[in-house]
Amino acid sequence: MVKVKEVPWRSKKDLKTLVENRVVFEFENCELNIFETYEEAEDVFLSFDHFVLTAMLKGKKNMALGSKPFFDYLPGEIVIAPPDEVMRINFPESTPENPTQCIAISISEESIKETFNFLNDKHPRLISGFDWGLDSSFYHLLSRKDLNQIVGRFMSLAISDSTREKHAVASLTLKEMLIRLSQTQARAILEASFRSSSNSNPMAHVINYIKNHLSEKLRLKDLSKMAYMSPSHFSRKFKMETGISLTEFIQLERLKLAKTLLVTTNMSVRDIGFRSGFTDVNFFNRVFKREIGRTPSEFRTKPLKNLRP
Repeated sequence: MVKVKEVPWRSKKDLKTLVENRVVFEFENCELNIFETYEEAEDVFLSFDHFVLTAMLKGKKNMALGSKPFFDYLPGEIVIAPPDEVMRINFPESTPENPTQCIAISISEESIKETFNFLNDKHPRLISGFDWGLDSSFYHLLSRKDLNQIVGRFMSLAISDSTREKHAVASLTLKEMLIRLSQTQARAILEASFRSSSNSNPMAHVINYIKNHLSEKLRLKDLSKMAYMSPSHFSRKFKMETGISLTEFIQLERLKLAKTLLVTTNMSVRDIGFRSGFTDVNFFNRVFKREIGRTPSEFRTKPLKNLRP
């Protein structure tokens, strides 16, 4: 799991509180908030006037949005919330030696509308079946490297950039962040709805087929036919609408299946690799280690709590 880069901790003498100590960096269309907590706490309430994207950097929160159920919030994950949505937060493990650090980027409605109106006009989504935008019902997401890198760049702008171009660069970075966030959500929405919409949505139909045939050889030319597109056009649109290539998506699905088989069966690592669609066990081991951070055998011994891709 790739995490957002950490930011420097506040000096103890600069802390105004030990629970959700807040530092704000303002830009023209948004603001970056950095929160730090140094002791256990319960029922901490927080809300923002604008749409907000949050990312955990260190530690653990247990939180709920509005009337939704509580969930654990960990590094490598992001949570979004609409304007005025109340966040109820618990800090079950925060101590001076193991503090919690989180960022929140509050974004103006104008900036969001401008970005997605442009995309829907100039680059409409043709195969996923829905417009560019943000869906607050998919609020707890596992972030990927591309989105984490953009959030990291944004933090660097706020903390260490003092050039005259700072706000212009921040505005462009914000647009890119919104695009990547929408792509991340698109994947989550398709994951949740591919079965029910596979008969009416070309993208969902392809994803449904991939998930049911992971052990087989999956060819771009065959998959693109299912979406009634040429291979090159389908490949471009798939990446534009989801943020990852078709090859990356297939590999992530195979890794997801492999993780599940590692913790739920006694199959050998070699057989799990083949069952998941990897034709070479050494390649399977390398890819698994690169993406998951440990070998298949290590993962089986001590699996991660989160089995999402």
